[in-house]
Amino acid sequence: SASAIGAGYTPFYADRGQHPRRPFMPSAADPAVGPATTTVPDGSTVARHLEQITEEVRALVQARQDARKARLDPDRREVVFRPGDEVLVDTTHVPLPLSHVVVP
Repeated sequence: SASAIGAGYTPFYADRGQHPRRPFMPSAADPAVGPATTTVPDGSTVARHLEQITEEVRALVQARQDARKARLDPDRREVVFRPGDEVLVDTTHVPLPLSHVVVP
């Protein structure tokens, strides 16, 4: 799974707080691997871990949005519309019939 967020987190890790088990990973109950030695963390530890990941991902997303805005804003032009101005409305993604929304 590819890292899509920026800090090496996969979307699965950012959402679940752990990497997915893959079929080729041996099971802890497999006799060839030996007895299971995994420990299960308590709920508060898991909650703190997920909060930390969520805060970091939000900060990374905000940083990316800010960088994109800074890159795109210099080419942006300010447009002010006044009542009575004629404009073109793209209704490609508007479920029709909504003609009462476009035409008074």
